[in-house]
Amino acid sequence: MLNLYYEKQKGDLCRLHSLNAYFGYHKINERLFYELCDEYDSIIDGLKSREMDGFAEGRSIISYILDKYDNKYVFLIPINSYKKAREHIDIDFYNRILRSCKSYFEFNKSHIWINKKIVNKWYKIDSLIGVNLSNIPSINNNGFLIVIENWNLFNTIKYNLNQLK
Repeated sequence: MLNLYYEKQKGDLCRLHSLNAYFGYHKINERLFYELCDEYDSIIDGLKSREMDGFAEGRSIISYILDKYDNKYVFLIPINSYKKAREHIDIDFYNRILRSCKSYFEFNKSHIWINKKIVNKWYKIDSLIGVNLSNIPSINNNGFLIVIENWNLFNTIKYNLNQLK
């Protein structure tokens, strides 16, 4: 049987639970998570990450923690319901990146979960509903935090540089 790490929802800590599911074990406890929120907020003025995730410069507490603990870059695709939030994003390009990555966070206005690829199958690990087999990823109306792995970082940077030309 497949063994994926899952934590049941506690309070409003879905960000913490999705991070631990990403790492595959209980890496970050509640105390450390709040310390990291405070640390992140001291860098980005005006955020209150303990209460909610504010995105600043395309970053969030999730991207901050993944950068700090796993040296991973995370690309934000905002929720589609925000006016003009996606008009500058090439959704087709990021659908290709999404399908080639190993994991990505997906969120709506009140919850976040992680999707992981294990042995060529996608699993949704959600602290509210558990672990379920998932469809091939495709960007929909939810928001996405795509974890850019080393092997596709070059293509992402190359694409962005070409867009600047």
